Amino acid sequence: MALQLTFAPITTVAAEHLKVPVQAIGWLSQVFTLFYVVLGLPMGVALDRWFRGSLAAGALVTILGAALRLCGDHFAWILAGQLVAAVAQPLLLNGVTKIAGEYLSEKDRPAGIALGMASLYAGELIAIGAGTVFSRPEQVHDVILINSVFAIVSMAALLVFLRRPGEFRVLGAAPAGLASVRELWRDPFMRTVAVLAFLGFGTFTSYMTWLQALLAPAGIAADAAGGMLLGFVLAGIVGAMVIPAWVARHKREFALMLAAVAVGCMVCLLLAVAPRVSLGIIGMPLIGLLQLSTLPVIMEMTERRAGPAAGTASALVWMAGNAGATVISIAIQNMIGRPGLAFLFLASITLASAPLVRILRRFVLIQPVRAIVVSK
Repeated sequence: MALQLTFAPITTVAAEHLKVPVQAIGWLSQVFTLFYVVLGLPMGVALDRWFRGSLAAGALVTILGAALRLCGDHFAWILAGQLVAAVAQPLLLNGVTKIAGEYLSEKDRPAGIALGMASLYAGELIAIGAGTVFSRPEQVHDVILINSVFAIVSMAALLVFLRRPGEFRVLGAAPAGLASVRELWRDPFMRTVAVLAFLGFGTFTSYMTWLQALLAPAGIAADAAGGMLLGFVLAGIVGAMVIPAWVARHKREFALMLAAVAVGCMVCLLLAVAPRVSLGIIGMPLIGLLQLSTLPVIMEMTERRAGPAAGTASALVWMAGNAGATVISIAIQNMIGRPGLAFLFLASITLASAPLVRILRRFVLIQPVRAIVVSK
């Protein structure tokens, strides 16, 4: 995530430094979501069949992509590194729930998945923090260096960790290839989760990619927008580590999702009509606290639902999310000159999630989450 979001807090600054349009800087993040749409499902199937080897390959390719970004302070080298790293990202994202299934007992998996999601947010925090501290055009290369080194060290640590096989396995066998995808897609629970992911990831990626550019016309400086994003991610890390366990104990998962919808919609409406630093500093962390806490909840429900096909199920959710991120972020890109309209659009997308949460809740009440019985 540090590689994907390197330029989120310095979108306009990086465009000035690299002498390219702002939209070109946006594509340095959006290639990750676009590649995931294409590669997510095949790599989810690969993880279900060859878990450790596939995840190790993802780590190695990520190291290569991070290294390419350091070859020169030119847009072409940076784009090449982003493209290579984007190929590997589906393996890493899909691997979060699979690591929990392979290395943790059933009672510890919800906490493990929440911790894995929090680690993704930590990568985002590194990216946003670096861009906030080093926010001048001449410091763009420093931001790239910090995020690239972080990615290389993290992936090297993952390779060391993967030398030891997991002690736990999910019982049963997932169907191979497209059969696994068809089996999962027949489940209305999975279809509803996929649509929710499409909308939720789309708004999240739009905040991370375009917030600074959308607030610039209101006279809000890049470092102030970076501070908003920093609060957004930091609050999300805290929330992801604390809130999922609490809502699971009290059976309040769907209340959390509806609260995230309400707060996100309200903050976007206020930013549309009165963009101010004070509003962003308060509102963005509130969105992050709630929205980023829902992802571990959804992924844990998905892991339990899918059983031995957890890698493919995770890929299905991430793929739908990245499709939403691509579509919605591109739509926002075309509204850069009209920030009020962009925030109203984000508010409407957020509000559209509310009926889907209610549908998911009714479905779970009728048919509780449990592992799907998959054909062999």
